[in-house]
Amino acid sequence: MTGTRVTTPAGKSIGEVRDVLLDLDAGKVAYAVLSLGGPRLFPVPWKALTLKPSEKAVVLDMDREKLSAAPSFERESWPDMRDRSWGLRVHSYFGVSEYWN
Repeated sequence: MTGTRVTTPAGKSIGEVRDVLLDLDAGKVAYAVLSLGGPRLFPVPWKALTLKPSEKAVVLDMDREKLSAAPSFERESWPDMRDRSWGLRVHSYFGVSEYWN
């Protein structure tokens, strides 16, 4: 999964998957962490993505400009992903329900 390209529904490349975060307590995939090539990483709720195995890609219905304004963090300073207020902000930005509900 790491290194998988992320595209728009039209197939335009917007980044790649840097990591996948699991919530072991809930037994769910929580986020895909995307890289756009710069120093910041972007946690995207798993529910906001569509897998396209035949294209070896993940689709996000968002353009690169809107994604670049999403909640993000520095590569060397990951947030506490268990912080529900942080998670609410991320899920709200992407317009999907929280994975823990």
